[in-house]
Amino acid sequence: MADSMREEYSYPDEMSYGQTYGISEDQTSANEENSGESGESDVVESTYADDSDSASTGRYIDVDLGAQYAVLYDGSGNALWESPIVSGDVATGFGTPEGTYTIYDKELSTELVGLDYDGDGYPDYDNYVDYWMPFSGGLGLHDASWRESFGDNIYSYDGSHGCVNLPYDAAASLYDLVTVGETVVVHW
Repeated sequence: MADSMREEYSYPDEMSYGQTYGISEDQTSANEENSGESGESDVVESTYADDSDSASTGRYIDVDLGAQYAVLYDGSGNALWESPIVSGDVATGFGTPEGTYTIYDKELSTELVGLDYDGDGYPDYDNYVDYWMPFSGGLGLHDASWRESFGDNIYSYDGSHGCVNLPYDAAASLYDLVTVGETVVVHW
């Protein structure tokens, strides 16, 4: 990982925490109204338990939308994990929102079902993922086995509905490394 990517965002001096610090079943509809990828988490029961001391150790996941790359840094600035990504499709209005969030849940073997934005009577997507790490309403980091490539400018013409898509092996590795409560910084 190049040091120049870390220098683009200074942690924690410019850190301002996002709104997502937990979710419950009764919050699902409220979160769907505020999410570009509404209903994607489709969580029946989700509890928030902060098993991480991310804020005190300085660990965070840096999601660089411009570079289409994500890195998990430890408190000393060392890259623990890194991967190309595909973020939200800006051409269709589903860009991944910038901000600072926390991973509020981790789920294995989850079905992500979208709303019917195109009005054809069917969800706009219905995808099974093995590794789901939501950080903002129905948006999160997850494997995207239906994609053949990641990175570059794919997000500008074939991006997600707002989630951060990862290669399968990268999602599996990240899932094993992060804990609920881990900080996620999304920026251009």
